Amino acid sequence: MAPHVAQLHQLALTGAVVGPHRRAVRVLINSDFPAVCNTTGHKGHSASLQCPMFLGAKSPGDAQWLLDALFGTVQDLTRTHPTRTASHLWDMRAAYALGETPERRGLATHLSVKRPPVIIVPPTPIMPLPLYLLIGLTTRMLRVSIDTFT
Repeated sequence: MAPHVAQLHQLALTGAVVGPHRRAVRVLINSDFPAVCNTTGHKGHSASLQCPMFLGAKSPGDAQWLLDALFGTVQDLTRTHPTRTASHLWDMRAAYALGETPERRGLATHLSVKRPPVIIVPPTPIMPLPLYLLIGLTTRMLRVSIDTFT
């Protein structure tokens, strides 16, 4: 993807000609999970915040929050996380270009973005759908099976 970044930015700035009209273009990254992670610089499956686009799913529980407050056992734990923004990805790209390391920035700052993003687009419309389907279906099937056994 890296060789095509300049072309994608140019396309987003100038748009595309369709027939006699120039149309605006929105660049969306949408593919399988590893491709989205590699493009945005996300650590991937082993990250503390597993989804490269949505951060609210990894909010700590009360027990984790209490342990962190008492002993500092969980690194850079915050109570809630907003959704990821393009400005956060720009900040991470700039920081890593200056030689900053993820360890120095801390999890609350880098939010599992461990490499400079290849291309920066607003991540809010991007959703790895199979991941959320799996989470939703697994939870539903687990509830049904618990009800069946009880």
